[in-house]
Amino acid sequence: MDHLATAVLLWIPEQQAPTEQMLIGILLASCLLGGLVAGTANRKAELTGLTVGVLAAFGHLWQLNRTGETLPGEWVFGFPLMAGLVGVMAGFAGRLIYPPVPIVPLIGSSGIRSLAIEPTIETPVVIWRVLLGAALIVAGTYWAGSLQHHLSRIIGSKFGSFGGSSMVVWQMATLAAVLGGTLAGANTAAGLKQGMLAGLPAGLAIAAMHWKYGGERPMGVEFWQDQLSLNQQAPALLGVLVGSVTLISTLGGWLGSRLLQPKK
Repeated sequence: MDHLATAVLLWIPEQQAPTEQMLIGILLASCLLGGLVAGTANRKAELTGLTVGVLAAFGHLWQLNRTGETLPGEWVFGFPLMAGLVGVMAGFAGRLIYPPVPIVPLIGSSGIRSLAIEPTIETPVVIWRVLLGAALIVAGTYWAGSLQHHLSRIIGSKFGSFGGSSMVVWQMATLAAVLGGTLAGANTAAGLKQGMLAGLPAGLAIAAMHWKYGGERPMGVEFWQDQLSLNQQAPALLGVLVGSVTLISTLGGWLGSRLLQPKK
């Protein structure tokens, strides 16, 4: 990847070495292409794409760490998360472009395949998965600041801005929302609904905790506050918080239903 970036930059006289943005762009493009290829004719396309993206991201971070470079703290969670999501979407697209061979129904005793059309049944809500997913989202967000503090002591100076970055806390909270939605939607046929039902009450609970603690406990709200230039107690900030948690958890629910599909 580094050699490819260097070759591309030979066309730009002002650049003498590949920039971080160039390397990240090439890596994400590689995850996209690799996920597309891995997802073709693959029944586990999304899981394969996720594996490709996460392994590529961690491999690149390991390579940079070997060179002794001080890496941005936002890369620890954000880079693998982004690459994994790109891999999942690429695997899903690859499976749509070239779907796997359909499963042929078994031949009955009469020698004629059964072609009975199954009636449409409304998918029930799996309450315990929704509750566990919402609890994971709330707990992960609540303890994101403490986890950042403990990890910064372990990582040390390898990731320079890890310990003091509000984006890192937001990335941890985002990862918790993805995992909570994934847990809610796993092994169900209605991942989007499961993820939304887990994310909405979790978002309301996080907004209530932020209203109570304010800036005393970092929970990723500071990132939105900096981006939108809003007051800590602004209703618009709380609305963005609830909406973003619900949306991310809903996407996580879809991801869970694709990675761990229910048995038919």
